[in-house]
Amino acid sequence: MGIKFKTGVIVLFGLLLASCGGGGGGGDPFVPAPNIPSVTIALGQAQTTPRSLVDVLVTVKLGPNPAPNGTEVVLQVSPQGAGVVTFANASGTGTTVMHPTDRATGTVAGGTANFRFHSRGLGNAVLTASASITGQNTVVQSANIAVVAGPPSDPRLRLSAATLTLPPNIFGVSSFFGSPYLSEVVITWRRLNGDLVSTVPIDPPRSLVTSVSINPVNPTGGFSTLDNPATEDDPATEEIENNEFLNRLGQGPVGMVAGLGTIFVHAGNLPSQFVLTVTALDPDTDENIEATLNFTVANTTLPLPSTISLTRTGRPVYVNTTGGNTSEQLIASVRDGSNLFVPDPRVGSTRWNNVRFEIVGGAQGGERLRGIGASGAQVTGSSVATGTLQGVTQVAYESGTRQGSIRVRAITDRADNNVDNGITEPVEAFTDITVSDGKLFDLDITSPALDSLIVNGTADEAFPDGVDPDGTYSLTVAAIATDRLGNPVLPGTEIRFGKIDHPLERNAFIIADDDGDPQEGGTGFTDIDGAFTTLGAGVGPGDTVVVFGEDVPGNRDLEGARTVQSVNSPSSITVNRRWNFNDDTGVSVNSGPILPYVIGRSVDGNITAVSFTDANGVARTTLNYPVSKLGKLAAVYAQGNGDIVNSLPELVTDAEFFRFAGVAPGTLTASPSAIPGNRTVS
Repeated sequence: MGIKFKTGVIVLFGLLLASCGGGGGGGDPFVPAPNIPSVTIALGQAQTTPRSLVDVLVTVKLGPNPAPNGTEVVLQVSPQGAGVVTFANASGTGTTVMHPTDRATGTVAGGTANFRFHSRGLGNAVLTASASITGQNTVVQSANIAVVAGPPSDPRLRLSAATLTLPPNIFGVSSFFGSPYLSEVVITWRRLNGDLVSTVPIDPPRSLVTSVSINPVNPTGGFSTLDNPATEDDPATEEIENNEFLNRLGQGPVGMVAGLGTIFVHAGNLPSQFVLTVTALDPDTDENIEATLNFTVANTTLPLPSTISLTRTGRPVYVNTTGGNTSEQLIASVRDGSNLFVPDPRVGSTRWNNVRFEIVGGAQGGERLRGIGASGAQVTGSSVATGTLQGVTQVAYESGTRQGSIRVRAITDRADNNVDNGITEPVEAFTDITVSDGKLFDLDITSPALDSLIVNGTADEAFPDGVDPDGTYSLTVAAIATDRLGNPVLPGTEIRFGKIDHPLERNAFIIADDDGDPQEGGTGFTDIDGAFTTLGAGVGPGDTVVVFGEDVPGNRDLEGARTVQSVNSPSSITVNRRWNFNDDTGVSVNSGPILPYVIGRSVDGNITAVSFTDANGVARTTLNYPVSKLGKLAAVYAQGNGDIVNSLPELVTDAEFFRFAGVAPGTLTASPSAIPGNRTVS
């Protein structure tokens, strides 16, 4: 036991002596003893950005010498969420897939182990390496790395662009190689050990494809790829659909060959900034990696106004006492010399107005403009100023009591795109708004040329068209109603319809002539050579007089239909309601007995009596009649209330002749087939 104790003392003394550099022979006191292990961490960079890759070299020594090959090293990341690590030495085999976690284990070769730090969130990450050599204590070393805001940086995925700045493709020039409106971008994809990705693990199956996207898509021009010769071009579509170089994408897959791929980034027609993002699934770590490039489509001219356009939605506008629509949206678009929208009039948080809207001649009946100024506050009046957003601004016109065509002007300043400090070089645009009263002034009867005739009946599958006919037809009849300034009358205006079809002779009205004379503003109607008591068995109370005033210039207002109240004589009758004053000019005009007319009643068929106008001023009804009366003549009229004159509304009327139509196919026959000479034959 004594000998063993002494031996132990000698060994301990030797170790202490070795740790002191060897007994005063002038050696370095900091040189590690031959058997003392050590570990050091060397970072590729001390600062990185999220979703970036940083090389981490861990060196393990036993004294001054490299640790034996195969010595195990563990690299740990903290805090959780700062990033993950992978051991990089084993990559390149094509079969090893590592799943990055906050802890990775590797072995040294030549005393070093290669790791990669995969950054995630912002903050400080602590990398701690520990190594254990057989027969020695575990040694530990830590290093800090800062993760700060910035674009991803990952050497496994690199993007190289011919240019990051493009001019706007104002004229939409089609793509071609060498075009100034596109930038060629080469995608380089590498593995953890730096080799180009040429193969990927087959379990699970994968392909050599990266995913590419551009954000935002609008108003950028997107990207395209090289034309794939495997897809045949289609001459019928001018080779566009099947030529991948011409097809622009916002996102899509891009095939890689030996770790390389090529795409073409296109410029849109507007200045913009956008980000190109490429992602790939790393074959070594089974994680998504990402690379980005920032592109700019830059304006090549001064961003000052060159043109201004002023448009409107086109809705009918009525005075504010009618109950109809009283406002209209006016939209001004301001463009520069490159036909691009001018930039927003602002610097930082300071905004100003660059468009002034004016009612030409000023407001004369309470009308006004309403918008939002540069300060964000509401502005109203006959002249208001606003600022464009993306080159566009708008105001609302609000009607007053003034009718007619009202002109609005929009002005911008070519000098400085600012109207708040005065306008030195005005650029102007105009639009006109017709403001009317929406009251019925004129009617026109019409009928659609197609699909206007219906064969009536009940549903029955036994018949070819699924309808069991009942021997009647229905014909769609419409009347379009306008006010005096041409706007549609207000929706919901009542239009009344009527018809007469008797008495007829040889399919022509018997009681008819072209020299009728309605009494302007009165209830009388005369025809000097009329025969109201005898023709067609005579006219009776309840019959209808239809006057075609529009057929004679200057008598539009006398187009009308009235019910007969009494027959005074063969040449005179009285109607139930006064005739209009025929005063379109403001003065009642009496042209005398020159107006065509017919008098009769309805005996065959009927017409739906009342309809109401829609937003287009159209009222629809149905004329119904029996099949047995096909071809018969009828006078159809539409009528509604117009302006109030002398406390009573004028009756606005239109009258037209209709024949009871039949469904094709039809036949036409004439008889007799032969006419003897020197004789009159019906």
